[in-house]
Amino acid sequence: MRIGGGDGSRLVNNTDKPSSPAVGVVAGDQFMSPDVGDVLLIERLGFPVHKVAADGQDWTSFKGVVLLLQFGNTKRMRIMGSAVMVAPGIAIAARHVVEPEIPALMATETPEPVGFLASAITPNGVDIWRVHQVVWEGATDAVILILIRFSAFSGPPKITQAILSTRLPPIGEPVSICGFVASAPEFDSSERMGGRIHISQGLVAEHFLRGRDRVMLPGPCFSVSVGTPGGLSGGPAFDKNGRLVGILSSSFGDSEDDISFVSLLYPLLAHPVQPVWPPAVIKSPTPLLHFDGRLCEIEGRDRVEIPDQSGRSLRYDAWS
Repeated sequence: MRIGGGDGSRLVNNTDKPSSPAVGVVAGDQFMSPDVGDVLLIERLGFPVHKVAADGQDWTSFKGVVLLLQFGNTKRMRIMGSAVMVAPGIAIAARHVVEPEIPALMATETPEPVGFLASAITPNGVDIWRVHQVVWEGATDAVILILIRFSAFSGPPKITQAILSTRLPPIGEPVSICGFVASAPEFDSSERMGGRIHISQGLVAEHFLRGRDRVMLPGPCFSVSVGTPGGLSGGPAFDKNGRLVGILSSSFGDSEDDISFVSLLYPLLAHPVQPVWPPAVIKSPTPLLHFDGRLCEIEGRDRVEIPDQSGRSLRYDAWS
């Protein structure tokens, strides 16, 4: 697989510069059959506004935290949107992007099986993940992706991930929305997939804690006074401190004068999940809220409470 990189363009400086292809190698994964003493390094990163806005930002600056979603087979691949890594083997994406593909993934009678991958360009090449399971909670556009490592590590095994936050950015605070913009919606599987990282930055304009509408934004969300290009859905939204506060759900245009909508993540925190990679790290379905902080760092955990054992309800104390 070859994925073409690109510059770190954003609406305030939307220019392109050439980049070299990045390559990921599909290979066996030692962590599917771990040995005693195997070490997996976990790095939790923040992306504050001033850092994201700095000149020279590109795919590698996100170190594998920002993912692009690919769907298809050995002949054709389609770029579906973006996602963000939040724990080993766990990412968050947009439900409206993923849901239409579920019937094809579950179909048993097809000319050729389809695959669902998540990839990221890092300083050491391409990380490739296979989407094993999609988990969603009905009251939000955000979904959890359970991933299995699909490419070899180029050095000591290491995963980088965002720092989650239950914080509600106040109106007027700057927010960065990041993701992958493909140069074409589909590619032959033998072709280099071209594209670039895109960064939009704007100010929080309005809160919708009860949801904005019943279709695209049924769950808690907020608007940002900046547009985003098509295909960026599911990309992470970072607050001024660089914490992950939501994912992009929709946008009214792609200019600085348009509006984007970001779905908050706290409804997902109560839903039990069980990652399969690395195996046996989480031994039973567990809400992200109850993950060890070394596996999933969450700022403001105490602002979300799961009142019963079902894990399907919660109480949220909004804070900023």
